[in-house]
Amino acid sequence: KQWYQRRVRGSLGLTVVVRPGPFLATEWDYGGFPAWLLKDRPTLDVRRNETVFMSEVKKWYAKLLPTLKPYLYNSGGPIIAVQVENEYGSNRPCDAAHYDYLTQLREIYKLH
Repeated sequence: KQWYQRRVRGSLGLTVVVRPGPFLATEWDYGGFPAWLLKDRPTLDVRRNETVFMSEVKKWYAKLLPTLKPYLYNSGGPIIAVQVENEYGSNRPCDAAHYDYLTQLREIYKLH
C-alpha cells in the first residue's frame, strides 16, 4: 500500500479510475466474472438484479470497496472515480431492467 501510494501520487502525480466490476471487459473470458460463478449455475442471469448474482456482487464489494476507501481522492489518495459498469448496453438493450441493475450497483457502492 505504501509503495503504491507513494509511486502513483508522489512521483508520478497520476490519478486513477478503478474498475472493480462486476463486469470488466468483453476482452476477458466471460467479461472477467470468475469461472466458479457459473460452475453450478450455467444459466445464471448476470448483469441483472438476479438474486443469486447480486448476492455474489454484494460479497465482492463488501471485501473490495473498504480496501479502496483510504485511496479515494477525498481521503488524499489517487482514486478519482470508481466505474460502476463497463460497456454499458453492449450485450443487452439499455432497458428499464438494465437501468435498475445499474441503480442497484450504485446503491451498493454507496453503502461502503
